[in-house]
Amino acid sequence: MNTEADSAGTADEEKERKVAKGGRIPGSWFVIVLALAALILAGLAFWSVQKSLRAAAAGQAQLAGLEAKLDGNHKALETFKNRYGEIENRITEINRQQEKLNDSIAILYKNQARENLDWALAEVEHLIIIATHSLTLEHNVTTALAALQAADDRLRDLGDPGLVKVRKQLAEDMNALRSVKTVDITGLSLFLADLVNRVESLPLKNQPEPKQPDSQADKSTPEKQPAFKRLMIEIWQELKSLVVITRTGSASGALLLPDEKYFLYQNLRLQLESARTAALRRDTASFHASVEIVIGWIEEYFNGSDAGVGNILEALHKMLDQELDPKLPDVSSSLETLRAFIKDRSGSVPSDEGEPVS
Repeated sequence: MNTEADSAGTADEEKERKVAKGGRIPGSWFVIVLALAALILAGLAFWSVQKSLRAAAAGQAQLAGLEAKLDGNHKALETFKNRYGEIENRITEINRQQEKLNDSIAILYKNQARENLDWALAEVEHLIIIATHSLTLEHNVTTALAALQAADDRLRDLGDPGLVKVRKQLAEDMNALRSVKTVDITGLSLFLADLVNRVESLPLKNQPEPKQPDSQADKSTPEKQPAFKRLMIEIWQELKSLVVITRTGSASGALLLPDEKYFLYQNLRLQLESARTAALRRDTASFHASVEIVIGWIEEYFNGSDAGVGNILEALHKMLDQELDPKLPDVSSSLETLRAFIKDRSGSVPSDEGEPVS
């Protein structure tokens, strides 16, 4: 029994060894697989760690680059701030110089405007003086009125409200001049001078028309006649000119002899010259006296029905109504008002000097 039991135990042990031997082989493969898996995992982990390290190194390098770039930006910003500060200081200096320049220009403009006003006021004063002299020395209302009008136009162009008082006085003086009844002395003198030259052309009363030369008589006296015959013909012509025979149907004034006509013309010329001289001297009384004498002589000796004589008489009668030296207004008030304005202005406005521009 023991033998059988021992053999049975031996068989069991042998079986267990086989089983154990047969089962050890699959377990080693499993271990190998696990080891390979662990190795692969370790490799992957190492590769991942290396990748992370490389990424971290790259990130650190990029961060270093960014920091370097940021430092550069900071330096550029500092440089820009410094440059901006310099530009700002320069702009401040330019603004200061610009303000000085503007002040200088304003002062120059003010001085220029003042000088222009001074010149304009001097021009107006000169025009008013011309008007005063024209009235006082020449009694020329037309020239005086034109000078005052030019002065008022100049003041109007200035547009200064302070000159209203001066313009008001000018308007009063101009209205006073417009109310004066002026006489054209120059035109009057020229008319009388022309009349002096036309005296002998005026027809006299009851004088025969000039006889037309006889053409047949001229033919009967050839130029080659003897000298004594030509002399006798000339004497006969002179004798005929001394005797004038006229037939009139009514009683009229006596005829004037040639000598009387000559003295009439000469006296008429003298009276016309006297009237012309009186007109130039603005002597109204002498002018009217001479004109009245001329009118009387023309009405007495000259043919009033003639159109030329009638026109001359009409013009002479109108001259008797003319006042050669009318009372003239005083325009010195305009000059006094202007000078008062100039004096007040020079006393109230200080003289400015321009500041030099740096």
